[in-house]
Amino acid sequence: MSSAARLLRLACLVITGAFSQPAASQVTSTCNNVARNVTIGDNSSFIQVVDCVPVDPAKSFSIRYVWLDATNVSFLLSGYNEKLLSAIVGYPAVVLRNPIYDRIQTLYRDYGERIASTTFPNFFARFNSNLLGSTGGLLSSNTEFEEVSDAIRRRMRFYTGEKNIIWPELAASADLARTRALPSGWRLTYTESGDGISPTRPIDALNCTMLYQPVSANELENYWQKVNEVKRAILSKSLKEDFTVTEKHYGLFDQTAMVSGNKTVEAVKALADGGSWPADYLFKYGSFSLDGCGKNIFGFVAVPRKLFVLVAIVKAERASVSIDGVDYLADKGGGLRTQINETESVRDRFPEQTISKDRSLIIPLRLDLRYDLDEEPISRIIENKLSIAQQRAITKIPNSVFSAVIGGRTIAKSKDSFGQPQFMQVNRAYTSGEARSLQSIVVDGTSYPVKPAPRTALVSVGELDGGSCPFLMVKESDGDWSLQGRVLVGANQRSLARSEAVKLPVDTSDIRIEEREPEITYISTIKIRYSGLQEAELASSVILQPGESLSLKLPRAADNETTLMLTGYYRTTTD
Repeated sequence: MSSAARLLRLACLVITGAFSQPAASQVTSTCNNVARNVTIGDNSSFIQVVDCVPVDPAKSFSIRYVWLDATNVSFLLSGYNEKLLSAIVGYPAVVLRNPIYDRIQTLYRDYGERIASTTFPNFFARFNSNLLGSTGGLLSSNTEFEEVSDAIRRRMRFYTGEKNIIWPELAASADLARTRALPSGWRLTYTESGDGISPTRPIDALNCTMLYQPVSANELENYWQKVNEVKRAILSKSLKEDFTVTEKHYGLFDQTAMVSGNKTVEAVKALADGGSWPADYLFKYGSFSLDGCGKNIFGFVAVPRKLFVLVAIVKAERASVSIDGVDYLADKGGGLRTQINETESVRDRFPEQTISKDRSLIIPLRLDLRYDLDEEPISRIIENKLSIAQQRAITKIPNSVFSAVIGGRTIAKSKDSFGQPQFMQVNRAYTSGEARSLQSIVVDGTSYPVKPAPRTALVSVGELDGGSCPFLMVKESDGDWSLQGRVLVGANQRSLARSEAVKLPVDTSDIRIEEREPEITYISTIKIRYSGLQEAELASSVILQPGESLSLKLPRAADNETTLMLTGYYRTTTD
């Protein structure tokens, strides 16, 4: 990389380091870990800060170490000034481009998704942003997404690698339907069920039962093969549907294409770099939802770990400070690991950046993948008293068989199937890819050693929606595709078929319906209605199999009253 590092002005200012300048002299500064109060609105909390006072006090600076969750990383990359985040990092932010930054950019490019303009204001309508301080205090703020400019929305990509993965499980579904035992080959544990298990409510035994298994690398690699098995099973059911699959429908498939994989599946695989795959990296679960806990189902889902990025935030303590380099210790080892060994020295020099008290230099240092061991479902995999107590409560229910109606079929399970919970040890976090720690900050050509990261703060916000059903994508005026949202939500069988009207963004030129899950979508009609009630039929009798998408060009670009209308439903093997 050239020593004349270029400045990139994107969502925020990104500076690209260079490595060809001579070593700077190193002096001793006084750097101390201190707890500093941060106030947002009526709330305040303490976070750990490294205060550095060089020989010249005018060059004093501080370093905050903060873990950003996937949504806050999205805000940072797009330049969105979310008020809690900006209170910590300053605005506009100056982000140092290094290998960790490049990896994050690649992840969001490959596994991020833009939200359509008509959907965006209500997508997170209002969300909570929380900052956990080092003393346990909690800051929070509410943000209206209507405040986001369209220019920032177009840049913003939400990371899809944390979404639940609807899991295809034919063998377990067959065991569930045909035997009085719980599906074989699965570990067993128990979760909370409403107000607890009552001896007079045998259905509680089903509701609080959870099956789980670790997912191996080979199993995830063969995800679409298992989806194809589910597809064949669904198609065999479809002989009883109005949409009987015959040759006459296959002509439509000339307009369909394969979805480029399930982005969540591909992200989970990509982050296990170097071929590493710990036994507790990813888990899949099977559980009931009965009688007041949603529609009666037994479903399987894999739950990925959450992405967090550790950043160092350098701020001036006086009017300003000029920074022209950073020295790190790096661990360049690949693979997922619980321990990092940062021993390799790395020097990074770049054109001088003047950082004021209201503006900060953000340095990405590390990417971790985490399970919150205090939250379900993972909290029931590790040894816990509640699961043990739930199983004991089941033994006191007088019934010898527990039953429920799922998909029109009575499912019965014998009481002796509900054995002792089986626990596993689970690591809270794995580091993925290169990791770095700060060794020194170069101010006006002089290198000032800094202390390692103290106890860090956590930034957390609400999550994107999940669940099953087809996805509607729209091509906006800039030619890029955006997620409009899910369609036919809850219409998971013929009797629940529904008609839906979706307002499209102005100037939408094309639409695409994607079936990303192990299910088949049946759509009787797809129509477009413009202002003035002009209608046109785009397609009819559409069948989308798992992994397929249907792209349709509109007769003309959408106006401000254009609505897409579709009627249909989808089928899975568990409904």
